[in-house]
Amino acid sequence: MGLKIETWTIAYRAKKQGLILKDLNDFTIIKNGRKGWYADPFLFEYEDDTYLFAEYFSYKLRRGIIVCSKYDKLKDKFDKYKEIISEAYHLSYPFVFKYNDEIYMMPEANESKNIVCL
Repeated sequence: MGLKIETWTIAYRAKKQGLILKDLNDFTIIKNGRKGWYADPFLFEYEDDTYLFAEYFSYKLRRGIIVCSKYDKLKDKFDKYKEIISEAYHLSYPFVFKYNDEIYMMPEANESKNIVCL
């Protein structure tokens, strides 16, 4: 009987027409490190740039935090994930939207017993 550790992985690719899962070869996998894993990606376009928001589950913290990476057009990839929100409770599914020219994020924060909108 082995030890099971839950992990997730996310991947991305350029926009295409047709079925999303017809050809899986075009996806770039975002590699997880030894300190945690990425999940629940959310893409947001702003001023001709694309941002990837995601949950990063930290083994040390034992909870999810929200990270963001701006798409690097020269390197043709998302790179340098930056922690943007860390609370005393688990965060995931970073839903980002624009309303009245303001940008908001409403991550899943069930553990807090509240609806969190930043």
